[in-house]
Amino acid sequence: MPSCPQCKVSLVNKVPRRGRLEYFLSFLTIGPFRCQLCTHRFLGLKWRPSTNPGREYDRIQSRYSVRLIPNLKGRPMGSEGDQIQQEEATLFDISIRGCGIKTNAPLHKGDLVRLEIEVTPQEKPLRIDEAVIRTLTGRRFGLEFVNIRDEELTRLRTLLVELTQKR
Repeated sequence: MPSCPQCKVSLVNKVPRRGRLEYFLSFLTIGPFRCQLCTHRFLGLKWRPSTNPGREYDRIQSRYSVRLIPNLKGRPMGSEGDQIQQEEATLFDISIRGCGIKTNAPLHKGDLVRLEIEVTPQEKPLRIDEAVIRTLTGRRFGLEFVNIRDEELTRLRTLLVELTQKR
């Protein structure tokens, strides 16, 4: 697998081809890739067939406790004044663009939530300001990160590098 030319990390996935040029380059074993850390899309040499070309970001299995705060309609995500209902959840996999959680909270597809991921007890929780629920299966929910601060995104990238090194 090639390394990302932008961030120099070799955590990349093959992605579907776009356009005629990429289709013709595939005959020369050159194909499109996307970095899972910086999301940069680039062309590189393909050495083996793709196992799942439809998914651009592999989720890394991990277990963390999460505080989940549902976004009620009409309430801005930053309002802390009144009592906010917090739910407990367990994160079971994560990527740069989303995660999977398991919770008993009454959530529905399309709901916006705020997440606070407890990575270690020593450091403050990793905060995702807004995530939208894209899939649900029973009590398991697939979330896509919509709004995350730059410093939290940096912490998330660091976490993903640490998790991939442990695999």
